[in-house]
Amino acid sequence: MLVGVLFLAGVLPYSSDIFVKFLIGAGLLVVGQAIFLIAIDGSIIKVGKLVGSAIMKKKSIWLIVIFGFLFGLVTTIAEPDVQVLVSEIVHLNPFLSSWLLLSICGIGCGLFVCFGLVRIIKNIPLKWLLLALYSVVIILTCFVPNSFIGFSFDMGGVTTGSVTVPFILALAAGICAIRGKSRATYTFGVIAISSIGPILAILILGFIVGPVDSGVQNVEVLGFFETLLVCLRDVGLAFLPLFIIFLIANFSMLKLSGKQVFHIAFGFVVSAIGLVLFLLGINFGFSQMGHYIGQTIAFGTTNAIIILFGLGLGLLFVFTDPSIVVVVGQVEEITSGLLRKPVVFITLGLGIAAAVALALVHVIYEIKLIFIIPPLLIMALVLNFVVPKMFAAFAFDCGGISSGTMTVAFVLPLCVGLCTALGLETTGFGVVGIIATVPILAVQVLGIIYGIKRKKLERRRENLEQN
Repeated sequence: MLVGVLFLAGVLPYSSDIFVKFLIGAGLLVVGQAIFLIAIDGSIIKVGKLVGSAIMKKKSIWLIVIFGFLFGLVTTIAEPDVQVLVSEIVHLNPFLSSWLLLSICGIGCGLFVCFGLVRIIKNIPLKWLLLALYSVVIILTCFVPNSFIGFSFDMGGVTTGSVTVPFILALAAGICAIRGKSRATYTFGVIAISSIGPILAILILGFIVGPVDSGVQNVEVLGFFETLLVCLRDVGLAFLPLFIIFLIANFSMLKLSGKQVFHIAFGFVVSAIGLVLFLLGINFGFSQMGHYIGQTIAFGTTNAIIILFGLGLGLLFVFTDPSIVVVVGQVEEITSGLLRKPVVFITLGLGIAAAVALALVHVIYEIKLIFIIPPLLIMALVLNFVVPKMFAAFAFDCGGISSGTMTVAFVLPLCVGLCTALGLETTGFGVVGIIATVPILAVQVLGIIYGIKRKKLERRRENLEQN
């Protein structure tokens, strides 16, 4: 809708080729995402629940940890947003192969899923663990090329998505059940820890290989069928390891009937089709429109208007991302109605809007990421010692949820196109990381408000009891 308004208002010069591709891409994206999200309930998520339930019956915590690593690895590779981000990185950095990045991020996520589960077993306070891990992250950013800083935080922002999160939460809930721990307290935070793994993995890669050619280059535009073949290849290679793990688990633990295996296999096929359509829509039309808008608004438009455009775009994300809707409902539930949905929507929307605007400021004025993301993280880590315990974990989980599909598919290509048009040294990467960081602070502010309201409510109850 926003794109159509820009064309009608004359802000963007009309291009029939780009606009038609965008409409086709948007349709494929919506249909593909719907098919994918529906089909994973009977395939990927079902496998996670079956395996988690089977492991819990054995009451082997370390078996859960091992499967946590395996599922963290393969689900990261299959994650739609990760696939989109990797394709954007590889387009501008031929030195980095897609499977190198996918493998490294998968291993990083898998290891830190284990770390998050061990934290529950050992009862390690989350605020101290996040302080220690992000301290290592911040120190490493001082020794790696600027381009890898952007890659790493972007990857951390997109790793925990619609495929990965259900597995992580199911395994965390399983350990809580075995250990008799509070599910509401301990399941929050595992996602936050898991997202640190890919950040550290990419930073270590940057420390080892050094600077790579990440200058502005012309992105090769593939035709519809060429893009389709690339998507089929990537999705097939991503889903195959996950299905093999399911077959191994079925042979060793699940012992499902042939009919049940067939239904799950069919679900995998339908999920893969949905993901192919999703990626095809993004790569063929959606991302190209983002590049086009970025290249067009670079000229004849003031920096202030570009930043205001980013604010408006960020506000729209609150209403377009289903994950945010779910999170808002959870906030009202866990605070017993003290924080209402409209308040949470507005706060989170303002946080995401500010994040998109800040990302555009970073691109336009070529501000190094080391002066943006680490200070924001330090603020969030300090606030973690102030907000209620429950929000300390929940806020960091919200960061990864806020940087969803729209960020990777539209905002990142827009920033890349802006850099290309202006010939900037920055490439636009890092914007996903910024958008994943600012909402953490927004949710922490909500946590402080919740803490104040809860104390007032407790004082009123005490006064009523005394009277």
